Amino acid sequence: MSDKTQLNDALASNYLLVDLQLRSWSGKSTDRSASDEVISNKGATQDSGRFVKNLFAGADGELKAVNQMGTAIRAFVYAKTLPWSNNTDGAKRGDRLISAKTSFEFLKELNDIKRDYDAAVAKLQQMWDVRKAEAIRNLGGLAREADYPDPSTLPDMFSVSIDLRPVPTMGDFKRVNVPAELAEALGERHMQLAEEQVANALDELKKKLLESLQRMGVQLKKCGAKEKTRLYDSLVTNLQDLVGLARTMNVRNSQGLSDLADKIEAQLLQHPVEVYRNHPELATAVAQNAEALAVDASLEEIWK
Repeated sequence: MSDKTQLNDALASNYLLVDLQLRSWSGKSTDRSASDEVISNKGATQDSGRFVKNLFAGADGELKAVNQMGTAIRAFVYAKTLPWSNNTDGAKRGDRLISAKTSFEFLKELNDIKRDYDAAVAKLQQMWDVRKAEAIRNLGGLAREADYPDPSTLPDMFSVSIDLRPVPTMGDFKRVNVPAELAEALGERHMQLAEEQVANALDELKKKLLESLQRMGVQLKKCGAKEKTRLYDSLVTNLQDLVGLARTMNVRNSQGLSDLADKIEAQLLQHPVEVYRNHPELATAVAQNAEALAVDASLEEIWK
């Protein structure tokens, strides 16, 4: 798909932008008094460092559970979407791109994870006073009551929001009350930017797919040679997610990318990981397939 207008129309018709807002509280605090004391005792300069307290020292089980659930939410969103970023942005900043066809199921799965997250926050809130008292005892002279927020504020401090919105189109600029020449220039700039953002999104997918294929090749080759190695379910499940993305996020409708997804599914995703543990000869054969498909995935033409 080389025409920018076609690409813009395809994006607007088939894709949505995902905005994830995940607020959290680290449970850490810089103690200036302790920092000054350490610096003075060591004869160091003032810019040598700082002392960061763990406010729930020895009592952070519930807080860790909340943060782990937050990490799970972010990982889920990253696994189901691609970055919608400029060349100067990082792959994990800003909006994400998702296929409109998968958005409903995406929200259902995300809500299931969010329910567990909210339950973890509620448990932290329930145990707050008990864990705070334990931590204050553990911190000794480093403890300060003012470092701790009121537990009633926890639902706001730990919150998750997700927003889906359409991808802007060139036609949007024609509705703005500006001279026609400016509207056309803004539309052209938007289409150029969308071309760059699509390229960045597919670059990220290519990078992840290559890493997953190469990892499968390495691990299954070791298994086939009966070398000591650990095979995790994620060796297959991560690749399944990436194949799903290759199908639904084939923005340019590349036949090469569709064919690659078919080959990966047929040659690499027919067995769960435990099968390879008991059949080293099969592990060797699939490792060779993974290596060959990694070469295919590295070809530039399938991503254009």
